[in-house]
Amino acid sequence: FDHEKKKDIIIENLIKKNNLQINSFSEIQYNIFPTPRIILNNSNFNFVNSEINSKKANIIIILNFTDILNINKFDYKNVIISKSNFEINIKKLDFLELIKKSKKQLKLRDVNLKFFDKKNYLFEIKNIVSKQLSKKLNDKFSLKGLIANKKISIDYLDNNKNQNNLIIKIPDFDSLLKMNFLNKKNEQAKGIINLEILSNHLNFKFE
Repeated sequence: FDHEKKKDIIIENLIKKNNLQINSFSEIQYNIFPTPRIILNNSNFNFVNSEINSKKANIIIILNFTDILNINKFDYKNVIISKSNFEINIKKLDFLELIKKSKKQLKLRDVNLKFFDKKNYLFEIKNIVSKQLSKKLNDKFSLKGLIANKKISIDYLDNNKNQNNLIIKIPDFDSLLKMNFLNKKNEQAKGIINLEILSNHLNFKFE
């Protein structure tokens, strides 16, 4: 598998299938074990049409064995973003939506999400690992990590085109947040929030 000759095609496919714009990387590797894969080490990239960017991440592209033998085109099974730090504007939370829109499964491994309000640092979720919860591509997935050294889980459930749910749990704080988004095309986000903290329940609408 001559990955150097296919370097431009690899980068083009990451844009088309995962909205990943690779701006630079230190080297490209090919490993046959444990499964065939291409690794773009120390990658600087951003998501297309998003302010979210990352520096010095490892982009791991998992291949099928049949993809190795096909010399006429390049295809892959899924992508893993590893050892990355994302900077996210709290007012533009499109990170989960970007994962959902990927045409190839996008996984996270040992990723940190740093949240800002403009340039002001707010908080960070560390050591995030993602997991797909459905056989359908990216309609149900979870993120697990640490916030203030406490476990946090985030489940994203896409029920249909106009409705999706976000469930956030922090067991050590005995807290649960459920957000039910009722979105229609070209309309501002709106929905219902259910919040449980120490057996106290709050429900309210937002838009």
